Amino acid sequence: MEGRTKKVSVLVFLFGIFVLLGVIIGGWLYSMYTTNVGFTNKATATALRCGDYSFAVESIAFDPSEKVVSFTITNLFGDRFDSIVVESGQTEHQINLTGLVQGGSETVSIPLELGPEVLIYPQGCRENNAKRFSIR
Repeated sequence: MEGRTKKVSVLVFLFGIFVLLGVIIGGWLYSMYTTNVGFTNKATATALRCGDYSFAVESIAFDPSEKVVSFTITNLFGDRFDSIVVESGQTEHQINLTGLVQGGSETVSIPLELGPEVLIYPQGCRENNAKRFSIR
């Protein structure tokens, strides 16, 4: 009788450990799932919003004596955007446009410390819709 009681208590103990491990693993899997779904939803929304902008950057010029970059930006088609970011090296400038509508162009001139490359993108779309240029 004592051996049987010992076997039952060992089985109850092992079952408790199994349940505890199940709860821990289930919580970890749920946490991983919600984190990944949240990231995916945010990344997808940003990619879709930034994909609505189609623009061209033309006539890029750099005046080394005044350290000024100038270019013409044209909204080819899609949504209008009100501001762009010009980034080079450690320098970043936000430029407000007057609601660049489809087919509209605007010439921009800004003082800029030239880095290895110049990035031009609508605000908030650095990862999804940036134009990269090297000026030598």
